[in-house]
This record gives sequence, C-alpha cells and structure tokens, in this order.
Amino acid sequence: MRSEIESAWGATVADSFGMSDVWSTMAGACGEGDGLHLTVGEHALLELVDPDSGAPLELEDGASGELVWTHLRREASPLLRYRSGDIGRVWTSPCACGRSTPRIRIDGRRDDMLRVQAVNVYPQAISAILAREPQIGRHCVVADGDPVVPPVRLYVEAPPEVDLAGVAERLHDALRTRFALTRLEPGSLPVAEHKTRIVHRTARGDPLPAAVESLRKEPAG
Repeated sequence: MRSEIESAWGATVADSFGMSDVWSTMAGACGEGDGLHLTVGEHALLELVDPDSGAPLELEDGASGELVWTHLRREASPLLRYRSGDIGRVWTSPCACGRSTPRIRIDGRRDDMLRVQAVNVYPQAISAILAREPQIGRHCVVADGDPVVPPVRLYVEAPPEVDLAGVAERLHDALRTRFALTRLEPGSLPVAEHKTRIVHRTARGDPLPAAVESLRKEPAG
C-alpha cells in the first residue's frame, strides 16, 4: 500500500507507531525503512513474550514475539507489563541511518491469528505474499472453525488467467499449510472505510462479503 500511495501521489510515505494505552507516538521510520525507531527513551520499557505461553523471550536482534509495555513515568494509571496483542519483530543492532535506538516492526495482531492445526498463520503474512502477485486485488479468508482444518479458504479478486494453483503453492511453501483459493471478479470485495477486515470467522457470526456468500450458497457441481 505504501508503494501504491507513493506512486499515485509522488510522495514519500513514512510509518509511525503509537498506542493510546501508552502514548500517541512511540516509534517512527527513518529513511532506511528497516523497522521503526523507538522514541520512548526512559519513559517506557519494551519486552517480548511468546504469544501462546506468555513466556519471556530474549530482546535480541531479529527476535519476534508479542510486544509487552511497561510505562515508567505514568502515575495516574500505570501500565505494568501490558500485553499489547501486537506481534512484532525487534532489531537491536545499529541502523544504517546511524541511529542506535532499538527498532520494531508490527507483523500482526494476536487476536487476528489463525490456528491451522499446529501452525499459526497471520493474515498479514498472507497479504504480504499476495502483494507480490500484481494481478491479484483484494482478498479475504473465511475461517469455519478454530483451529482451522486445512485447506485455508481464501477468496481473491483475480482475472481468469491468474494461476491460482501456483499462488496456493507459494503460500504453502511460505506459511507451511495448505490453501484453497477461489477466484472473485475484480471489484467484488467491498472497500473498507476504516480498518480492512481480512478474516471472517463464521463460528462467531461474522458476516461474509456478498460475493463470497453467494458462492458458498451455490450448489456443488
């Protein structure tokens, strides 16, 4: 999306990160683009934990896990080891820009994670792989259970000439689980006004996009 905005507007787009629970701006991107530099200084402490067990993880270069925050200066409503639900990666080595502050990247949300038998799959990881396919437009996942029984049901906007079997194979190679792709006409999925919903969980009553609902109601064969 960043590249699309930069191309359309002739602008440079930089990312920033913040949480209302801690404060508005806690990290920002430099010109190198490898993660967001933390700007919390001595006001907040970052830890990593395993998103499933909550066990602490070493805060070292390249480590990934759930981000946990402790606010060191707040008095009225202190946050002590607040589990953010954000799954991310950290870098502790100096950046090519010359700054030595730790960097983070948010890869997804713990509550968005799909459990596919013994494999954890994040919707953002699916999106990143599909973004490499220039002819594929918007997409969504329909999860009929938790954990999901493979294959993962993935609906994509794509013209008929796109090799969906090849895309499914690339998804399998990267994410270690099987995918079943169903083609939708370009423009079939709604454009979100706020945060785009990628995963629709039928077990909790999530409504399905009209184009997906109509396909699922069609008789087999």
